[in-house]
Amino acid sequence: MTQNRFLTLIVLILLMSSCYPLSTGAMKWRIKWDKNLKEGKETYLAEVKSADKSKRPNIIVILADDLGRYEVSAYDGVDHIKTPHIDQLGAEGVVFEHAYTTAPTCAPSRAGIMTGRIQNRYGFETQLMEFYPTNLIEYLTGKYFTNTDSWVIESKPRYPREWQIAKQGVPPTEINLAEVLKAMDYRTGITGKWHLGTSKNHKPMNRGFDFQYGFMGAFSLYTAKKMESGIINHEHNSFSDRYEWANGRKGDGQITLNEKVVVEEEYLTYAIRDQAINYIKENKDEPFFLYCAFSAPHAPFQAPVDYYCQYDYVEDENKRVYYSMISALDDAIGEINAAIKEAGIEENTIVYFLSDNGGASYTGATDNGPLKGGKLMQFEGGIRIPFMMKWTGKIPEGVRYQPYVSTTDIFATT
Repeated sequence: MTQNRFLTLIVLILLMSSCYPLSTGAMKWRIKWDKNLKEGKETYLAEVKSADKSKRPNIIVILADDLGRYEVSAYDGVDHIKTPHIDQLGAEGVVFEHAYTTAPTCAPSRAGIMTGRIQNRYGFETQLMEFYPTNLIEYLTGKYFTNTDSWVIESKPRYPREWQIAKQGVPPTEINLAEVLKAMDYRTGITGKWHLGTSKNHKPMNRGFDFQYGFMGAFSLYTAKKMESGIINHEHNSFSDRYEWANGRKGDGQITLNEKVVVEEEYLTYAIRDQAINYIKENKDEPFFLYCAFSAPHAPFQAPVDYYCQYDYVEDENKRVYYSMISALDDAIGEINAAIKEAGIEENTIVYFLSDNGGASYTGATDNGPLKGGKLMQFEGGIRIPFMMKWTGKIPEGVRYQPYVSTTDIFATT
């Protein structure tokens, strides 16, 4: 009897240990904000002085997601795909030949773009994650019984708690482009992917934006449901892709309008395009800033069938769907460019086009041409990107700019 009690006690201890939270290193994950920096930001924004509204240009930043330099036909050496509308933006302004982002992954790179500062300076050098193992059982299951492919499980199982995960994002001490322009009486809007924090204080409408449409996390399905007529899906047998398909439009992948969940039936690239065009039309008479952050061609791979049919000569199904997504993106960008012209604001609008990092070579759909590596890597394939800018009447057309530039230059320039 005594022995049975002893064994029962041992089992209970093991079960309790297995369920004990892994996030015991609270100090490691504690997020502190420098009060002096916060006060300095508030003082700076209060002192931003407005110039004559008629002399202030509109600013549009069009961002692609995981689009490599060698998937844009404006660059030499690209003959497997055509992107005429993206190329047109460069032809109407400048194509940067040596352009670099500040990180080879989505969230840190976007933080650098929006703040104009290298993200490591304020602790945003790692990717935002939605889920971490919360106890030893989850950790061991993930490490030994889950096929995580090339994704490496942390050897020391210490992770942030849920409340700490919620605080991930750009610290409120940082000044972002929308906040500066809003202080200068610009109207400010974002359409598409945010990925800079999902708690209330980190969301766009608390970070300088008056209008928001899109989703808050790293990805979302391009369709309301996985199986939709007129859409071709291509799934990868990888740990990350399986998670993306399973998550769909749940959690941070939900589509929101002014941060309220909505049901979006349209293909997401089209919906982001339409919201951007509507924003341009509605705000053309006042200075505005539009951050149009497409999710294409980030996984999961879903393409409209009419674009898919254009690539019937591509035997590799993976690449065929991927190229189709890029062509849909290219056409969407062309329609945005046309809307700027139709609104009669082309000569008073700065337009940037760029990608947040290099192509995701782990999908097998892109290899970043002659560049080594890809997304997630600090090699050229991960951080060298397509980058263009136009300002009709202010910047000469057809410039091929050779000196090195960074995505942080957008903040400094505007």
